Amino acid sequence: MNTPFKVLGKNLEGRLRYRPQPSWIPPMLATLSDHLPTEGKWVYEPKLDGVRCLTFRNRKSLSLLSRNRKALNQTYPELIDPLASQSTESFIVDGEIVLMSPTGAAPSYAASEIFVSLRAYSRRTKKGLAFTDNAAFRVDLPNRKSFSPDAGFYTGKWTGMKFFEGAPVFAVEVRSEGDYGPTAESKMARKRGHYFAAGTLVVWDVDLLGEDVVKSYRSTDPNSSTIYRRGDIATAEPAVPGWSIAIDDLFIE
Repeated sequence: MNTPFKVLGKNLEGRLRYRPQPSWIPPMLATLSDHLPTEGKWVYEPKLDGVRCLTFRNRKSLSLLSRNRKALNQTYPELIDPLASQSTESFIVDGEIVLMSPTGAAPSYAASEIFVSLRAYSRRTKKGLAFTDNAAFRVDLPNRKSFSPDAGFYTGKWTGMKFFEGAPVFAVEVRSEGDYGPTAESKMARKRGHYFAAGTLVVWDVDLLGEDVVKSYRSTDPNSSTIYRRGDIATAEPAVPGWSIAIDDLFIE
């Protein structure tokens, strides 16, 4: 049986002993310092303004607890099903719950225009489903278990009240105010790679502030893009055959 402990090697793995999962483990806390580390083996990451949460899953039991051991299951019920559906039946995760900021007027308008156009295409061709933001797509990648693009097109099975299963064939990511700079570029490139690994055929990077409004990436050539500007007609071939939208329609004026 393949387990995460295989990375330890046979000698260390053989010394492991089973014990019941504890009901609580003190969370790792930051240590205040006036000086940066001088050794070479250290990393840093942006501080996300989230809610500290420890997740304890023991078979059918799942508890979300704050750093002060307050129950959070009722506060964040939308997290219960995704965590309970993981293939590993016993785990403890120490992390943060980050609430996504609302989208600004221009990005929201552009995503809505793309959705309306895709919905008309879906109704006309009786193929696929158009969707807006907040739709969740469950995938099974080593570093990602879900997507929630700003708009797009899906050709899989209808799942009712549950998350969509599998990635959309066409995903649209509309940049917000904070989606600029080297860190954002690296993050978006990595996310595109995840989309393609999960089966997405076309990913749009929509930049309403730049001259290159839409960069359309295809899974067959993930490092190159087709650029669409004001006055152009954009497509999402081969993900949405025969569909197109005027780039000017993404702007209110």
